Amino acid sequence: MSESEEKLKKPRRKLREFTPEFKEGAVKLVLEEGKSTARWPRTWT
Repeated sequence: MSESEEKLKKPRRKLREFTPEFKEGAVKLVLEEGKSTARWPRTWT
């Protein structure tokens, strides 16, 4: 890989880590309250 190609490459993002409590709440929203998987993150932010 040339030097100019290396400069254009985006750095990798660090994977986010979620606590067990957060994951449990997310599953509860989706399964018990009928929230869609696309919608529940908006509830948590």
